[in-house]
Amino acid sequence: MHRLRQLPSAAALLCGALALVGAPAASPGASTDADQRGIPTIVMDVRDAWVFCPEDDPCAMPGGPRLLLPGTEQWSSVYVHVRNYVSVAAIQWAFDWPPTLAVGGGMWLCPPGSIGIPEQPPYGPGPLAGSCASIFDCVTGGASMLIGWVGVRGGSGCLDIIESGYPDGTHIVTCSGEIVPVTPPNRGRVCVGEGGVNTCESVVAVTPVTWGAIKSTYR
Repeated sequence: MHRLRQLPSAAALLCGALALVGAPAASPGASTDADQRGIPTIVMDVRDAWVFCPEDDPCAMPGGPRLLLPGTEQWSSVYVHVRNYVSVAAIQWAFDWPPTLAVGGGMWLCPPGSIGIPEQPPYGPGPLAGSCASIFDCVTGGASMLIGWVGVRGGSGCLDIIESGYPDGTHIVTCSGEIVPVTPPNRGRVCVGEGGVNTCESVVAVTPVTWGAIKSTYR
């Protein structure tokens, strides 16, 4: 088990403190090209049996990550992974869920050197109450990396990853300190029934400017 290190100030207990604690400052002229930052995704995977920090990659499994919550009063574990980065040293996100689901017991200590910052009270839906974060040793390469897990139970609905209400929203921090957003199409979802979203592969939203440039190549 990784030991939880003491944060330097009370303010650092907030999930929005990622840009202030643990990640180095961005160097002048740091690259902002997608090929240097990656197009990060957050992947969720459901397990009925709790394992502290399983090592298997849900994106390498036949059929991909398990997106189906059982819809019972028994707790399931939803494991959260970051993927498709060039480098990453921190991540911030928020959960949202309906009253028909109960969410609790999160643990964000799986990467080496982790400082895990759990969901902040009050424990309920929303971009502030559901915000979480993890700061850890630099990792490169883009493979699925397990951040940790949260317990979920209930009869209907979905657990979503939404925009964090803390500074810079839902994002990763690269090893050079650059903030890279995790855009809505690249955030996982698990559900009781249909509606789960597999984010093993990055989705690149085509902006009007980019689409105009693409169309011009056909003239």
